[in-house]
Amino acid sequence: MKQENKVFIKSFLLAGTINVLLSAAFDYANNEKTGVVKSIIRFLSLGLVMGFMSRYEYLKNEKDEK
Repeated sequence: MKQENKVFIKSFLLAGTINVLLSAAFDYANNEKTGVVKSIIRFLSLGLVMGFMSRYEYLKNEKDEK
């Protein structure tokens, strides 16, 4: 597997998981329900954005080093 794909997957999972956990904690603190669909949408939306941004930065840094 290419290194830029590993960077994408790691940042996707990390950012998405942290976002869902923090959102669930705030919902719990405010006595609101946390829906599964809502959590999946949050996970995918922020995870994808951060994954693509991390991959772009990785590729940009690799190009600068050459």
